[in-house]
Amino acid sequence: MNDAFLTLLKGKKNAATVTVSSGLAFMPLPISPVYCASKAALHSYTLSLRAQLKNTSTKVFELAPPATDTELLSQFDEEDMKGSTPMPLKNMVADFLKGFSKDKFEICPGQASQLKFMSRFFPSFILKVLSKPVDRMHITQ
Repeated sequence: MNDAFLTLLKGKKNAATVTVSSGLAFMPLPISPVYCASKAALHSYTLSLRAQLKNTSTKVFELAPPATDTELLSQFDEEDMKGSTPMPLKNMVADFLKGFSKDKFEICPGQASQLKFMSRFFPSFILKVLSKPVDRMHITQ
């Protein structure tokens, strides 16, 4: 969709595009591999788009929210969500608007920021923690 609007955006004095990925773009959640892979791909696309448009007036933002208190989380059972407190939607939106107004191009509210940090410095540990629901599935089957 961005590609369809880029010509229009490039002609504007002030323009911006926002992609919404996920904190899981930085580290896979083994019980949702396709979701995580698509968010990682979107993160990569956003980085590339930002580099392509760096000499234009079009700003490229990425919102990578954490688990957010929305209907999407209803597919996970309580045990899968253990240790994770979903961020209230209004708080996530407030964090996005704050980052957007300050030209922070990669906005990782709440636990998404922690996940990004952990994935960079402790990737094996965080993958082990995120794999617990899959381990539990194998035990119960």
